[in-house]
Amino acid sequence: MTQYDILILTETWLKNYVSNNELFEPNIFNVYRKATDTSRCGGVLIAAKKHLLIETIDPYSLNSGFDEIRHIDILIARVRLVYKSVFVIVLYIPPSAVVDDYARLFECLSSINQFFSANLIVMGDINISQFYSFSKMGGPSNNEQCLH
Repeated sequence: MTQYDILILTETWLKNYVSNNELFEPNIFNVYRKATDTSRCGGVLIAAKKHLLIETIDPYSLNSGFDEIRHIDILIARVRLVYKSVFVIVLYIPPSAVVDDYARLFECLSSINQFFSANLIVMGDINISQFYSFSKMGGPSNNEQCLH
């Protein structure tokens, strides 16, 4: 894994008692993570080589809307490059999330983009179980609902 500068992991299932040194070589990588709580899966992680300038940003300090979706694991990191910064946002959205959670999340992400006026990379385990694609026959399956 040392050939990569940044590694992104979702659904890590890591608890707070697991040390970063158990995961990555501490002389090579800095590890940033949002550990899952004890009652469910989830968790997100960014491991970055030490030569990169990275700072994590608390999403709850940026937008109060994040308080309403605390069950979504969110990690925001600013990666400073030579001529610009890139903001990496890693998400784990549990399968139990409802449509309103996605709407609130997208509102919050939009406000972050306006706040930073910078390049954003958003990735993660989105688990859009309430959403679906239409079948080749042109409609939803029998047990799915159509969302407009």
